[in-house]
Amino acid sequence: MVNNEEALVIGAGAVSGVGVPFLVRKYYDVDESGRIRQFIPQLGAYGTPSALVGIGTGAAGIAVGMFGNKLGVRDNRIRTAAFAYGVSALASGLVSGFDPVQAIPAAAAHARVVSSAAASAPAMAQPRAAPSASAAPATPTAAITYRKPRTY
Repeated sequence: MVNNEEALVIGAGAVSGVGVPFLVRKYYDVDESGRIRQFIPQLGAYGTPSALVGIGTGAAGIAVGMFGNKLGVRDNRIRTAAFAYGVSALASGLVSGFDPVQAIPAAAAHARVVSSAAASAPAMAQPRAAPSASAAPATPTAAITYRKPRTY
């Protein structure tokens, strides 16, 4: 039976193992021009940063979890967390390579930026009207003191 401390160690390792490749995928797989970054183009979709980070750190975590005694890691909690991290990071890296992030065409990315800048330009060019006393809000703002509980 797994006690609470061991379940917490396994859960923390597994959550961080999924989180690291996911964050790399979200913030680093697509560059500023909308193209997919690839460290090793010969690997295809598995050459993206998120797939390489997930597979590489996952394999390292599994190795530390399995052979930690021979590598000098004596604490059982660290080995357990490393093994949980490794399994979930390896799975996340494989999924990231199997289903890579979609690249945005450069023309579409450029058009999106230009259209949003063009849409806000007329609004910024208009002068602001001075506030008047009659422009008070229709209902006074008040702090929320009670919220009805949700019923599902």
